[in-house]
Amino acid sequence: MLVLLSAGFGGWWFLLRDGGGGVESLTTYQEWAAAAEELGTAGVAVQVVQPDAPGGAHEVTTQGHWFTDTHFVRRTLGGVTAYDLSTGEADWEYQLPGSRLSSCPASLEQSGGRVVLLSGEPAENGGSSVCRTVTLLDIGTGEQVWSVDVPGLAHHEDVYPGSQDTPVIFGDRVLVSSAAGGHILSLETGEPVVEAEPVRECFAYRYAVFGDTLLQRLTCGQSGGGGLGKGGALVAWGQNGEELWSWRLPADDARVDGVISLEPLVAEVTSGNRSQVWHIDPATGEHSVVLADYDETRGFPCVPGGLRNCPRALVADGRLVMQVELPHINPGDSGHEGGHGHPNYQNQLVALDLADGSEVWRTERVQNRKLGLVTVDGDRIIAYQEPKRIGTKGDGVPAMVVAVDPSSGAVTPVMAMGPETYRPPLRALSEQSYFGKVTNVRPAWDNGRFAMMQTSLMRQNDGVLETLVFTRP
Repeated sequence: MLVLLSAGFGGWWFLLRDGGGGVESLTTYQEWAAAAEELGTAGVAVQVVQPDAPGGAHEVTTQGHWFTDTHFVRRTLGGVTAYDLSTGEADWEYQLPGSRLSSCPASLEQSGGRVVLLSGEPAENGGSSVCRTVTLLDIGTGEQVWSVDVPGLAHHEDVYPGSQDTPVIFGDRVLVSSAAGGHILSLETGEPVVEAEPVRECFAYRYAVFGDTLLQRLTCGQSGGGGLGKGGALVAWGQNGEELWSWRLPADDARVDGVISLEPLVAEVTSGNRSQVWHIDPATGEHSVVLADYDETRGFPCVPGGLRNCPRALVADGRLVMQVELPHINPGDSGHEGGHGHPNYQNQLVALDLADGSEVWRTERVQNRKLGLVTVDGDRIIAYQEPKRIGTKGDGVPAMVVAVDPSSGAVTPVMAMGPETYRPPLRALSEQSYFGKVTNVRPAWDNGRFAMMQTSLMRQNDGVLETLVFTRP
């Protein structure tokens, strides 16, 4: 089901005005109305319903998305699909080798319109997929450039990349990690560039690309077995293959759970049973603790999957910015406002100083606001304000995309969606918040285009929207 919708501000104002119910008195509604009058209301360019999950599927991860000038391209069940942003139609589909039920990852970045995808078989009894094939795909045409089987490692021929081994493109190479070491392939041919590494105490375990720098995570322990993910180092490489710096973890039981920023280097690090966010100086090896403790309002910024998967936090203007929930307040307690105005339905963005973790700013608390981080766009932070249905008359506050000033926390609307965002069926996806708790709904922003995606195909979501893309009027 693909639909193209658009509407001007006047029509939505008429609908909401006649809807009544006091929604117009809400601060968040007034902010939306002012933004819609100034910017117009963004239309739904792509609207896709999840297909029925095939037999044997419990949950299949389909992470991987890219914008081109004319299309939104994303990893779908068993393959890749490109949606035309002018018509909403699926322009082409590519079926990957292997099982449709595998949860093999794809590269975050593209190079010359090309992306790398892994494919293979779902693991027995759950767990990580076995991703035996690497494919380079041209997302401008939907044509395969090459597809090769992952070459076996000499010391562990039966170990292959899995669901968390996100491939990367760096320069003229494709790098794929596994639980026994890394694979380095030619971007042009898919042939191995470097022969499999010999057995070493520490070996490549994850890769990530930050601009012009390749970050490699080394781990130490029994390769392909116990002790994985502990100790080791982070190593940064330049475009010409030169080592820029290396930072060794200060304890054998420490591990890097995710890198939030490379310059400055900010990472979530676990030592023993305690996870913290550190600001690290790789030149001296010293670090400061930015966030020492987590609670119900400030959860872990990073989630498993690659080296660069931290949806709850980013670094902007030299500050760690996190999305946090307001503390739960029970009815009758001091501070409870009742209905959808109380803090259980709100959250904020908070900026912390990298030197000592002190709070620098916090976005204003506004009724019915839930803000979720999306990305850094130039000198601003992009965040998503989810819609909220209010009362029983079908009224509500539509969704918005906003820009947040990283120096002050001031919020400015940059895209106003229409009331369809708080009405079925769009509400099923646009109000499935990833805010506060990390769920399988992910956002994306690219030059005035905004997408929301369900990244896990689950049987209970058959017939529910899995992709929404909005474009400015």
